[in-house]
Amino acid sequence: MDRRQHVGILQLPPLRERMGDVELLTHHFLASINADSAGRPEAQNKTITPAALKLLQSHAWPGNVRELYHTLLRAVIWSVGPDVTEQDIQAAMLPVARTSVPNHFQILCDGFELQERLNEVARSLINQALQQSGQRKSAAAKLLGFANHQTLANWMKRLGMNSDLTLS
Repeated sequence: MDRRQHVGILQLPPLRERMGDVELLTHHFLASINADSAGRPEAQNKTITPAALKLLQSHAWPGNVRELYHTLLRAVIWSVGPDVTEQDIQAAMLPVARTSVPNHFQILCDGFELQERLNEVARSLINQALQQSGQRKSAAAKLLGFANHQTLANWMKRLGMNSDLTLS
């Protein structure tokens, strides 16, 4: 009979919500992988290139921390030289099924512009509403929760979109 009790439950957000942890985990896992293979004749002390690290940081990690570890392990095993390169990481990554959510929510880094990302999201949703409404501004405006087609036209103008469409 198992007498363990749940004393506390930790809610740890998924890795995709903790992208700052990817670099730390990558270096930790790489040190561990290097230590495990130390002393073997075929072993090399591997390092990771900045481009490879950046690729790891840009991935969504649906499999969370274990997927990061196994991707890095595959890349280390398959890499030819002393460095794990971006190409090694790409070859080691498992294919990820794309969701219908646009990839507007990428990593915050130098050069990130919130307003431009918000504009991209707005353009995408306006285009989706226009497609669903058969390119009719009034119907698209209603789908988007706008009071009328003029509000939609103003948004489209501000976002640099063509607003020459049917009103009905």
